[in-house]
Amino acid sequence: MASFQKYKTKDGEKWMFKMDVGIDPATGKRKTTTRRGFKTKKEAQ
Repeated sequence: MASFQKYKTKDGEKWMFKMDVGIDPATGKRKTTTRRGFKTKKEAQ
């Protein structure tokens, strides 16, 4: 499941997403990844 969020920069508003990628077998903790810089929510999806 991913979450989408709008944020502001000096160039305007952009979109980012955070996504859960599973559990790290070495530590047992959840791992997430983040990607930023999309112009629209549809691009981020």
